[in-house]
Amino acid sequence: MKFFLAILPLILLLANCASMKEKIGLLHHTPNEFETTKNPPLEVPDALLVKDPKNLKPKRKKTPAEQALEILKISQSEKTKGPDQSEENLLQKIKAHKRDAQIREKIDTKTKEETFHDKIQNTLVFWKKAEKGTVIDPHEEKKKLQKET
Repeated sequence: MKFFLAILPLILLLANCASMKEKIGLLHHTPNEFETTKNPPLEVPDALLVKDPKNLKPKRKKTPAEQALEILKISQSEKTKGPDQSEENLLQKIKAHKRDAQIREKIDTKTKEETFHDKIQNTLVFWKKAEKGTVIDPHEEKKKLQKET
């Protein structure tokens, strides 16, 4: 008991000390989310041989007209080449040179025909028929309303 009474003032003194409170976990330091730190500037190693951007000449951007001319020059040079031997062999294998004169009619008839899957889909999606209501004569309705009031 005497030992406890002797240590009690020491404990009270230490408990009032801010650094002691922080060490034993009674005092919490909340970080400031708006605080910024000053970092030293980044250094580029000499081995990378990076040029200083201040000394570089600015590149001139191409105008849309110049870009279009460049695209046209590329496409014109490709057109003058023509198909090479491998492309020609592929075109012959798929019979690209034989054209069907009635291809449009064939495509139209195939798209107009309703397939089995289309029929099933239509019956599943539109299984409820719209209920037909009765036609109301406005003049008779007006007379009914006038009699009721």
